[in-house]
Amino acid sequence: MVLKIQNKKIIWGISPWSTMWSMGEKKGYRGYYYILKAFANAGYETHLFCLNDSDFKNDELREGIYIHRFRVPLQRVIRQLQIKSMRLKIFGFIGNQILQFLFVLLYAISVIKRILNFSKKGPSLIYAYSAYDVLPAYILSRHYSVPNITRLFGTYITPRDFKLRLLTKWQEIIAFKMPCRYLIVLNDGTQGDKIAKMVGVPDERLKFWYDGVDKQIYNPNFNSDEYKKELGLDNSVRIILTLSRLVNWKHLERIINAMPYIVSEFKNVILLIVGDGPERKKLEKISQILDIEKYVKFTGSVNIKETSNYMNLADIFVSVNDVSNVSNGLLEAMVCGKCIVTLDAGDTKKLIRDNETGKLIVAKNQKNIIMDLSKTIINILKDEDLRKKLGDNARFYAEKHFKSWEERMDVELNLIRSLITHNKCIKIENKII
Repeated sequence: MVLKIQNKKIIWGISPWSTMWSMGEKKGYRGYYYILKAFANAGYETHLFCLNDSDFKNDELREGIYIHRFRVPLQRVIRQLQIKSMRLKIFGFIGNQILQFLFVLLYAISVIKRILNFSKKGPSLIYAYSAYDVLPAYILSRHYSVPNITRLFGTYITPRDFKLRLLTKWQEIIAFKMPCRYLIVLNDGTQGDKIAKMVGVPDERLKFWYDGVDKQIYNPNFNSDEYKKELGLDNSVRIILTLSRLVNWKHLERIINAMPYIVSEFKNVILLIVGDGPERKKLEKISQILDIEKYVKFTGSVNIKETSNYMNLADIFVSVNDVSNVSNGLLEAMVCGKCIVTLDAGDTKKLIRDNETGKLIVAKNQKNIIMDLSKTIINILKDEDLRKKLGDNARFYAEKHFKSWEERMDVELNLIRSLITHNKCIKIENKII
């Protein structure tokens, strides 16, 4: 795609995801999409340089955003070797780290080469969307003398990580420490503010923000009976909902393992697992082994409209991650006034206060978590007043404290406008001098 860059403010984004949606059109993490759209809607000429996936997609113009794709040499070979290396224990771990370093280096070279071939004229701002992108964003920002922003969607580093263990998370540490004008870290309960302080990020550089929330997702007039009929469910069935990408650190096996105990006392219940990912087959297998397939339904990845329907349909929303449970799904469950049952991990309890805005499960061993989870859900299913009280309190909190996506994007746009304007003034002053 050959583009003539006009004399206007231009933003270049760099991303490892091949589309504006991480799990297909209108599916996946919304914050990534919404900020790109906010740039375009605000009048910025927006270009996204992203990794080409196995489908080898072409460059394109979508919703006012120019998408340019690049390939990384040896990408498939490195991934295959990483999978094989993990079977070799300590030697495999070391080999995997070396392979990851090689991929990060090749990724940075590929991005830089793609962008330098794209345009000799620089943008107004360079925006890195992940730990993979911070190195090329920094190098390019120095080359074009423009500011760069790093955005991290939470962190896998925990305050409990000791120095030796931190070495295994070198890529994230680099992402926190790589020079940039602003480091925007999503406040997803993973305590990214504490990690930033731990690795020495200056306070004035850090922006630690919650995501926006689609407040329109709440439908007080939602016809649950009609939608249950569409799904082939009885009107009286109670719905337990999870909504997330199906990956191992989400620990969805916990709620599946709790289901036999729940249905032993409350058979008129269905667990809806909304989302998709590499753990799906494993989770389906667990439900088969436990002989609870008729009580567990996998929907796969769904679009925004279907997400809204499932959220309004649910009686209980469950999230049991180890690191944090402050996902966009949990925020939307609060907006919809759902009774939330979640694990007390990270900063989750700042939003979900036990017996006030939801129920917290203490993070112990796996067996205790499963037993406490099942007992808590059974008690809620038997106590309609408790379920309603917790849901109403969650909704009241969300209405008072959460920003809409539009409000959240305005905060970021104001930051970017001031940064671009400030950088332009410096350039003018330098020319005068």
